[in-house]
Amino acid sequence: MNREINVIELALLALKRVWIIVVTTFLIGGIAFTYSYYYLSPQYISKGMIYVDNSTMLSLQTELALTKDIQYADMVASQRLATIYIEILKSQTFLKMVSAQSGTNLNPDLIGQIMKITEKNNTEILEIAVTHTNPHVASVIAETILESSKTEIPRIFKGGSVEIIDNANLPVRPSGPNHIKYTLIGIIMGMMLGFVLVIAIDLLDNRVKNQDDLISKYKYPMLGSIPSLNSVKKVTKSKVYESDDSNVNVLSQSVR
Repeated sequence: MNREINVIELALLALKRVWIIVVTTFLIGGIAFTYSYYYLSPQYISKGMIYVDNSTMLSLQTELALTKDIQYADMVASQRLATIYIEILKSQTFLKMVSAQSGTNLNPDLIGQIMKITEKNNTEILEIAVTHTNPHVASVIAETILESSKTEIPRIFKGGSVEIIDNANLPVRPSGPNHIKYTLIGIIMGMMLGFVLVIAIDLLDNRVKNQDDLISKYKYPMLGSIPSLNSVKKVTKSKVYESDDSNVNVLSQSVR
């Protein structure tokens, strides 16, 4: 019951100062949109895919199939190999090779940050995506990774071969930033900030507004209440005016 009352009180408090919530919502939402539109650089993603074939996988499948079913053995073997391939492509040696062969002179650590490698449906197919503010740089880095993997993976993982399924594309449209997403996040944060401000203002307000505030503050029962002085003055003034008008009427009749 207390929880329900508290929720109702918060709702009434929010409605009482709803203008604060509206202002903060539009303000923070506008700031988020402006920041994403004018200050965040567009991001371009170039993608490509490779297929890694390795004869070692056959012996691994045979070993697993002795105790497991064939389908499960294939899945486990593919996952293990894909993990190995991804770690090879993330190594410092490979990243330095990509940096030198791409001609972009990007730091190997930076290439590792803008590069994302994912396996496709538990197979030996790897998707390589590179994100950069320059679409040409993203495409060159992605294509260099695809080409370099054809020599680096077989060098380390003996008996393997790499085939390029999809070459790196040259992105035409930016993939980000998502202005709508940033704006929605700003709107939500603005609403939350508005609620916090409304609650903070109410908590910092020490004025006694009604008899409930007195009871909750001092824990004593109410014996009576005194009418507002303003209402008493208004009633008194209206009576005085009425009496003055009657005197004026009596005076005018006597003069006649």
